[in-house]
Amino acid sequence: MKFAQDGTKTSPGDEAKEALDMNAQCSYWISARDRILNQNVVWQDEKLDVGFKGVGAEKEWGVIIPQKTWLTASNAKKNRVGSELKAMVRAPDGYAIVGADVDSEELCISSCMGDAQFGLHGATAIGWMTLDGTKTTGTDLHSKTAGILGISRDQAKVFNYSRIYGAGMRHAVLLFLQSNASMLPDEAQELAKNLYASTKGKSTQRMDMFGRKFWFGGTDSYLFNKLEEIALSDRGPQTPALGYGVTDALSKEFLLPGFGTDYMTSRGSSGVGYLHLHIVAMNHITKYDIKARYLISVHDELRYLVKEDDKYCAALALQIASLWTRSLFAYKLGMDDLPQGVAFFSAVDVDKVLELMGVQWMTKARHNGRHLCQGIKTPTVSCIGPKEQLFFKLQAIDMTIAPFEDSFIVGVVAVSPRDPRRRCWAQGRASGRRVCYQLLTSAEPALYPELSGRSHKQHQHRIRHGLMTPPTSPQGSAYSLHPLLVYDPSGRVRCDVSRDASSVRLRAGMALSTLDEFASNSSTTRMVINIPSSPWKVEIVHARGITVRDILAKLCETMNYRVGNPEFLSFDQTVRNVAYASFNRRNGTQFQDGLNRFDFLGGNRFFVGLTKARDGYSWDANFASLA
Repeated sequence: MKFAQDGTKTSPGDEAKEALDMNAQCSYWISARDRILNQNVVWQDEKLDVGFKGVGAEKEWGVIIPQKTWLTASNAKKNRVGSELKAMVRAPDGYAIVGADVDSEELCISSCMGDAQFGLHGATAIGWMTLDGTKTTGTDLHSKTAGILGISRDQAKVFNYSRIYGAGMRHAVLLFLQSNASMLPDEAQELAKNLYASTKGKSTQRMDMFGRKFWFGGTDSYLFNKLEEIALSDRGPQTPALGYGVTDALSKEFLLPGFGTDYMTSRGSSGVGYLHLHIVAMNHITKYDIKARYLISVHDELRYLVKEDDKYCAALALQIASLWTRSLFAYKLGMDDLPQGVAFFSAVDVDKVLELMGVQWMTKARHNGRHLCQGIKTPTVSCIGPKEQLFFKLQAIDMTIAPFEDSFIVGVVAVSPRDPRRRCWAQGRASGRRVCYQLLTSAEPALYPELSGRSHKQHQHRIRHGLMTPPTSPQGSAYSLHPLLVYDPSGRVRCDVSRDASSVRLRAGMALSTLDEFASNSSTTRMVINIPSSPWKVEIVHARGITVRDILAKLCETMNYRVGNPEFLSFDQTVRNVAYASFNRRNGTQFQDGLNRFDFLGGNRFFVGLTKARDGYSWDANFASLA
């Protein structure tokens, strides 16, 4: 059927083509008609009140009883009868449907993971293509893939998303043969090989250098290295943004060799986390008297039912929620800035029906095509009146992203020159590089505490214009650690690595905010710490500069990893005896719980500082047993 529609196969007459066209036009409606007509509808009348208040008698109101499965509602297509079904979902009088869908969500999340290894957006080839590539100039990812393979851009989209979701060459060959019936299997195999060599790259098994398979030489190599690192982590796959994990049964120590390299979790589940964050952000913003209710979400698409008077405020709220969500993803990956091109939705739909913006739903069943959707393409809506407590009249301003005492805060240079405190707060709390767009926040003064002189100086030091400063190392006489990290047998900070980092305590008279100071006097962005008598290394990377808290948190996290049997047997008998004795002391009952890395420290579980390693580059962690 596909080949008849695109002209690959023809016939002397039109009868065969017309028959196939009619079959294609009616196939969707044939499968959907019975389910639509057999819905159980409960109508509101004088005898039964289903909850509709203040509605007129000129229309019938009712409820469709929910079911676990109904049908797939596609976007309207001219040659598909019934495909305008989504457009039949309409907002009641006085309401509008406001929503948006994320552009290339999986691609943006994946490329951000690759860029995070350098602490800079667009640092990798795929990251740069995602940020700066355009369809018109042929520099975006899909156009580049189409050029490599000699296929259309739409076909290249299928290849790209299947690759990112972990599909291999076998799947690529199958797609080639499906898209081109005249292609030979050997030719398809060669094309797939060229595609993966140019994108994923080549792999090396140098276990002495990387400890695992390492990809190099392709535009997406760093991306796939990160995805495989997450999938094969000792603690089990977890999403970077929210820390979502899978069951322990799928942890690496319980899987067969070579199994478990599927990295769909890190990006697919991050897409779910993206949606959850967006809904939570919208729920927070709508408390400012925006009459909006969550309606439906489909993968990367989000829709709200909004009062007519509040539809533009809801559109702006969606843009703010998008900025917050994108910012959190970048921050969790160690980057404190956000490119303008991915900060906001490309457009927000304001419509009376549930349909994509700009779709003319003229099909074979409905010839009077219409277009009511209004697209809000830029977050430049001003809302004057009851909402001015939340929304300011926008103008071009600078925005900076900063962490603040374990929470994520986005600061804004004040729109109003009459509020110098907010301007000072935003500038003082700035960290990382400057970002070239604006953000709106609530005008509640409680959200903007007074700025201390210490914080102001620290964060002003962290502002960077242009490219990120390169990672620094412990070399050089001018380099010095924060006093809390300098080795002291008595322990300057009480940090038990067998517990969570929230249990860290300081000596009397020291403020907990000291933990948020830089780990060194040169705002180090990368540090490697060795764990004694073990092969374990702790690598900490933060583009904004590593703090004392970052180091302590990473140490606690690393030492709480579970140790599987193969790793346990790799240690000599003396070390195993120490770990086994520690394990028995804390469990009481044998095998009640598994071995953790901190068991290999014996009773020395308190971190007492860092000393330079022999290589002059990394640091050795020191532990002791404190009374």
